[in-house]
Parts: sequence; C-alpha cells; structure tokens
Amino acid sequence: LSFSMLQAWFPKEAEIWNQPTWFISALTFSNLTMPAVLPAVAELSKNGLKKLFMALTAVSLLQKLSFSETTRFHVHNVTKQTTYPLIWNLTRFHPFWALIEMTMGIVAVRNVMLDTEEDRKKPRVDPINYFLAAYGTLLLRLTPLFDFNDGMVRACLFVPMYTKFLTA
Repeated sequence: LSFSMLQAWFPKEAEIWNQPTWFISALTFSNLTMPAVLPAVAELSKNGLKKLFMALTAVSLLQKLSFSETTRFHVHNVTKQTTYPLIWNLTRFHPFWALIEMTMGIVAVRNVMLDTEEDRKKPRVDPINYFLAAYGTLLLRLTPLFDFNDGMVRACLFVPMYTKFLTA
C-alpha cells in the first residue's frame, strides 16, 4: 500500500507502520481534489469564504472532540488509559481531514486575495500578536487548568489564530 499511496485509506492493512507516508498519502489525495476545490472556493465572496472557513473549522473541531471524548484521550489522563494509536493516527492523517485542513488554508489565501484598497487601509492588529497567541495556545497542553490534547488545541485555537496571523 505504501507504493500506491493508499495506506491512509487502509491503515490496518498497510504493510509498513510509517506515519510520514500516511501524511503524504493523505496530502496526495487532497492535492488530487484541488481541480474541483479551487474553482469552487474561487467563486465565493468574502462573506461566503468566512462562512466556509467557520464551517470547516467546526467540522475539524467536532471530529477531534468526538475522538477525544469517545476514547477519553485528554492531556491529563493519558497515563490512566491506553488508547490504540491507530484511531489517533486516523484522526491526524485521514485523507478527508487533510482535505478539510488544506481547504481551510486555501480559503484564507483567497480571502486575502479579495481584499480591497479600503480593506487594506483599515487599522489592523499587529500580526505578531496573532503569531504569539497562536504559539501561546500550545502552552495550554502544559497547564492543569485546561484538559486539551494536541488535536483539540490545534483545531480550536492554533489553526484559527495562525490563520489570522497569515491574513493580518
């Protein structure tokens, strides 16, 4: 399956447990869908792009939250329960989820492309604030105040904040 780039679709049958090739397999699928995705995103208005980004973020977040709650995979109880890594890798590297996250990036880029002169003249938050906030969210995994695992932090906070940094 590694040679055909299909291991992300059939992880249990994959001959080699190799996470980088799983990611490449999922990324290959996402790239193959771009001839259909790009024109659809290009037709959207700024308002449509905003709605699509929020919907994609919600789908990504729901997927990671459902995994986390179903398996009780949280930061503070990782040592209490054994979680089968195959399920977590499907959460991280499945081709459908890679397509969702890649499309979020495309939506952000298209949103910047549609900025008008008036949009560019509006006062903006310094991008370094978004950058620091995005990377600051990664510290949430270290604090006992919040019970976020990596997938939840990434979907809920890091990706939206980092996207704001890129589009600021």
